[in-house]
Amino acid sequence: MRFSTVISGWYFCDLLAHGREMDQLIARGDNSLVQHSTPELERWFDKPPAELPRQSGFPLAFVLLFFLMAYAGNMLTLLALLPKQTPPVRVFLFFVPGILFIVGNLTASYLIARGKTSGLAWYGLMHGILTVLSAVLLVATLLKGETHHAVIMLAALVIMLACR
Repeated sequence: MRFSTVISGWYFCDLLAHGREMDQLIARGDNSLVQHSTPELERWFDKPPAELPRQSGFPLAFVLLFFLMAYAGNMLTLLALLPKQTPPVRVFLFFVPGILFIVGNLTASYLIARGKTSGLAWYGLMHGILTVLSAVLLVATLLKGETHHAVIMLAALVIMLACR
């Protein structure tokens, strides 16, 4: 079993692999996709967009919210473990990566909305990074004896589990 499957879950990895496979088939202009088409499927996609069921953006919005919560917990714990800095340096260390994190996730959300596999891959990468960082910081805070930060990291790990 691959490490990414353990962290992100089998369903996500299967969806990502299927998306990459479809991207390759479409790029090659392969007609094997047409062979799987049926008249019912053709009629379904011939409907005007207003008649098709609306897709909900709420699951993706919740994952983005959970990512932001885990990111904030990870950064606050990481900054607490680092040696003391001046307040401007601490603000810089928290907000500059935070802005880049938000812009990256909003771009990934846009790509997912457009049906691009790269947006899904970005979300998988962020999920993996945040999960591993939360686990490492949990161990570091437990070894240091800072249980109040360990509780935050445990909460971040539970949030990452909810994102699976």
